[in-house]
Amino acid sequence: MFRQLTFSITSRLALAQFPLSSYCSSLAATEQKIAYFSSTTNRREQQKNVFAEEDMSKRQADIDPQDMPFLHFRRTSSQEQPNRQKFKIPRKRASKLFHQINTELVQDNVEQKPAVLQVPFRVGDAIEVTQVASGGVHSTEMETVRGVVLGIRHRGLGSAIYIRDMLMGEPMERHIPFHSPLVKSIKVLQTNFVKGKEGKKIKRAKLYYLRKRNPALCRVTREK
Repeated sequence: MFRQLTFSITSRLALAQFPLSSYCSSLAATEQKIAYFSSTTNRREQQKNVFAEEDMSKRQADIDPQDMPFLHFRRTSSQEQPNRQKFKIPRKRASKLFHQINTELVQDNVEQKPAVLQVPFRVGDAIEVTQVASGGVHSTEMETVRGVVLGIRHRGLGSAIYIRDMLMGEPMERHIPFHSPLVKSIKVLQTNFVKGKEGKKIKRAKLYYLRKRNPALCRVTREK
């Protein structure tokens, strides 16, 4: 009880020593500071916008329109759609050139190597690949590789196939690139070599689950 009484007396004395006029003056001073800081921030943002517009105008004046980077034009209205010229940034331009060169080389290889790139086969077929054994591209030493197609990888010039066979009682898997100059021809030995349940055709894009199955399911080469 005595502590509460002393606290009330001290709080009243503090309020008596701090008049209302001084409180109002301090509040006005804080409001002036807030207004000053807000005005300075608005002024800085305006200066930044002006500098950005000047920098953009200088860049547009110095750079040739053909080499100008991609500009995002804002529409004045939702109905208006003026004819704008769309420029490409260098990064996108480089990726587009790389894609164009890649597609052109793929088309040339398809025309020059029909025995490899125009042979119709799918995943699950048994194929025979004739390729150079040793000695480089111009060598006459050839070898034939057989196996079941586990998957086909479509990546332009990096396209390849995965084949799996069983030799000497051991499973063997090979990665053969389509566009390699060492690959000379591809021949289909049997379609739908690997079959699903009840002898039905497999409708999968990849047959990697055969790696965990019996290796004899992928045996194409018959040993004598």
